[in-house]
Amino acid sequence: MAVALLSAFHVGVRLPNLWSVNYFIPGVFDGVWRRGLLGTLLTPFDPLRFHYGFVMTLQVAIFLALLAVMLRQGLRRGLPGRIIVIAFLFAPTGGYMFHQIGYVEQLLYLLLAAALAMPRSAAAAALVAISLFIHELALFTIVPLYLANLVAERRYRAAAAHGAVILAAFVLIYVAFQTTTPDVAEALLKKVRAHANYEPRADYYEVFTSTLTSDRMRFWYGPGQHKVSLLVGFVAGLAAVASVRRPLGDGLPAAIAILGACLAPLLLGFVGWDTGRWFFLSLCSSMAVLIGFGCQPRLWVAATFAAAFAVFAAAGHLPYFDDFKARPVWPALWSPSHLLEFFTKELPLVLTTVPSR
Repeated sequence: MAVALLSAFHVGVRLPNLWSVNYFIPGVFDGVWRRGLLGTLLTPFDPLRFHYGFVMTLQVAIFLALLAVMLRQGLRRGLPGRIIVIAFLFAPTGGYMFHQIGYVEQLLYLLLAAALAMPRSAAAAALVAISLFIHELALFTIVPLYLANLVAERRYRAAAAHGAVILAAFVLIYVAFQTTTPDVAEALLKKVRAHANYEPRADYYEVFTSTLTSDRMRFWYGPGQHKVSLLVGFVAGLAAVASVRRPLGDGLPAAIAILGACLAPLLLGFVGWDTGRWFFLSLCSSMAVLIGFGCQPRLWVAATFAAAFAVFAAAGHLPYFDDFKARPVWPALWSPSHLLEFFTKELPLVLTTVPSR
């Protein structure tokens, strides 16, 4: 696990980009409700919340907390869990996880882990519903997983009740808080420019003047993505099959719910262009089921998972943001000189340079 973690770190490590910083800035007091929860909570830290170093520190802390949860869950699941985590880290998903540092879904999956650990289900439902005010993509990532977990526990009434509460929160956002006026968005951007120690991404603030189903709503997947699509579907199916612990008649609803939850992030490909991110989130959801839903994965499940990810490592990739590319895996593992050069020359530069976008 340590070697796999080192490999993933080497392949994808970077500082959070300027797009991800914006998830932590807009708030209710700036006139923004959609995606405004984090900025609202950080308002007492004005004007520090506009500083890259402050936000970056929060993003790194969130990432390390999520990584710790993942490693802990893998260790708690014994040898199968460790195999699953190792395969995930060695495959392109490991480097992509480090490359994606700062993106809001890392916080969302951390909130899901907290919700599943809560003894009181009402508080857990409230936490998941509130997550929609962090980012609406929670509807396609942690919400399906949370409800699928209730179905897997045969708590059908709770699943229906909690689903209704969460849906009501999304309807509220969709009906009342979907957009702001251009004047509000421009005033917020001006405020950020006045206090930030970087040039903010102006295109992010255009999001708040656009509806959720604007001209971005189209089919963004391309013909060259069929291989990773097959992998994502296979791993989701594996997670669904592995979750069945009862006779098929009783376990079928759970399997269907989990399959749907693992594939739900792919629906984001109808509204967002960064399809590699949606494939990654689907694979994350499948892994979350295998090591985090209270069931002990069997050795054959872990071996099948590892085989699929080995094929992915050999013949697949996930496109990075901002013209970045994944660093090669193998030189870091068999060449101490390559690793020494990375840690003494490239890494210090990476960790001390504020991204330009």
